[in-house]
Amino acid sequence: MRTIRILLLVTIAFTSTALLAQPGKFGLGARIGEPTGISAKFWSNPNRSLNLSAAWTASHANNTNRLVLQGDYVFYSYNALQLDLENMSVPLYYGLGAQLRTGQDSEAGVRIPLGIDFVFQNAPLDLFVEIAPTVNLFPSTWFEVNGGVGIHYFF
Repeated sequence: MRTIRILLLVTIAFTSTALLAQPGKFGLGARIGEPTGISAKFWSNPNRSLNLSAAWTASHANNTNRLVLQGDYVFYSYNALQLDLENMSVPLYYGLGAQLRTGQDSEAGVRIPLGIDFVFQNAPLDLFVEIAPTVNLFPSTWFEVNGGVGIHYFF
């Protein structure tokens, strides 16, 4: 619980100072799900981004809190959904990434993030919903599915 409080304080600090900034290609925010933590997005162009997160999980062996680092290269498809939403783009996305779960028994794997992104045209925000099948490769091979919802503020 203490970890979640610290995460919320850090997120509030970053987003409150960013409110005065001009919107840009870098977004910082939070994600809630498995794992829960801080999320960042770097748009390389409107169709691609690098998504990073530093998060915590408690759903693994012995219910111990563990730091999870994730990095994904993501592609966006704006034509997959034919939604007519005013002042908002709603692309689907897919990508390829890596995951490192730290701790006494560290684990590393490959993930395939799949999601939907709600990009506001008149505000420097996006909301996302994601599911990510993951194959852990080290120290042993096993399959899991991560997912969550999140928000980024761009500056």
